[in-house]
Amino acid sequence: MAGLLSAGELDAMRATIGETLPDSCVVLRRTDVSDGAGGWTPVWATAATLPCRVRPTGQITPSEQPAADRLQGRMPFTVTLPVFDAGGVATDVHDTDQIRRTGDTTALEVIGVALPESWPLSVRVLTALMAPD
Repeated sequence: MAGLLSAGELDAMRATIGETLPDSCVVLRRTDVSDGAGGWTPVWATAATLPCRVRPTGQITPSEQPAADRLQGRMPFTVTLPVFDAGGVATDVHDTDQIRRTGDTTALEVIGVALPESWPLSVRVLTALMAPD
């Protein structure tokens, strides 16, 4: 059927995009561990380490709009990640995660993940600088 991309063509396009991800990011996922006194303590554990690109977000796209209300006046950043990690596992980012670029001390709060596209070539994540405690 004309107009469809083969799996090989999609892989080649993803590889090209992968070359445009100059940094490394850690996806952090919250888990609660017992504090030994009947309560729980939040711990941010590494869920994945992936190539990434972090840039200030310009115009919010329609697929990002449902999450944009959570920005609460903070400056948005778009984090671009590969669709699959080096082992071929699909990239998994939740809207409760944090992302930290390797070498940065400030984490980005995940606001939302852009809706998947017909031919997913990358994962775009809308984030904002973590609010100070």
